Amino acid sequence: MNKKYISVEEFESLPESEQIQTLNRMLEDIPPDDLKVLRDVLPEITRIQNLLNNA
Repeated sequence: MNKKYISVEEFESLPESEQIQTLNRMLEDIPPDDLKVLRDVLPEITRIQNLLNNA
């Protein structure tokens, strides 16, 4: 993917198929080891977000 950043607003305004394509292009640039770390830490991030939302 090119180095152009996309805002949340821009992303949400895209049709679903383009959102998926955009996410796929973003994931292609992430090294596999980093994706594994992200996968492993997501449950903890979700837990913390829930704690913050309930505070």
